[in-house]
This record gives sequence, C-alpha cells and structure tokens, in this order.
Amino acid sequence: MIVDNVAGFARDIGRPLPALGIVATKVQGNKLHERVIADLEAKRLGHFRENGVLQQPPLFRNKIPQTVDVARGADIDADIRTFKQKYGDAYDALHGLTQEIKQLCEMKKH
Repeated sequence: MIVDNVAGFARDIGRPLPALGIVATKVQGNKLHERVIADLEAKRLGHFRENGVLQQPPLFRNKIPQTVDVARGADIDADIRTFKQKYGDAYDALHGLTQEIKQLCEMKKH
C-alpha cells in the first residue's frame, strides 16, 4: 500500500520519488521476523518483483525493535528531556537509521 500511495503521489506532483530504502520496524527476535528480514536482505520480497516494474529498495541496516519505549515515543506530552531517555534501548537503532538516511541524501545531492 505504501508503495502504491507514494507512486500515486509522485504522479500527482509530476516527478519521480525514488525509494531510499525499507525500514524494518517493530522487529522482534523470533523466527518469523528473522525469516522476513533475511528475505528483505536478499531482495526476495515478492510484491516488488511483480512484472519487473519496481525493484525492491534496499533494506536499511538499522532495524527498529518493538519496544514499549518506541511506542511511548509518540507521546508528545511526555516529560522527557532527551531522545536517549525517550527511546531507551532503541535509541542506537533510531540514531543509526537517521545517519544512514542522512548519508544517502548527501550522496544523492552530489
């Protein structure tokens, strides 16, 4: 759905919006999630290969775990002073993802 919505938006504004990558969120340490992540890393996600129209974007290295702290991060009224306090153990993954996206954007500018 996201891919279709972004493609529709790109058509509406009349310019391409290439995907930077796929962000794995709500990741848990179970076999199902391990298999899905492995399929994404190997670019075996079927929907993207239909008719060869859209190549699967790369999977970002940093994966966001499913934690209470991440869920609580949406609370704008929380009295939390730093992102590290707000996101707890997930802070490193979120910070790493931010750095990955920043690097990709910098590369695409040049």
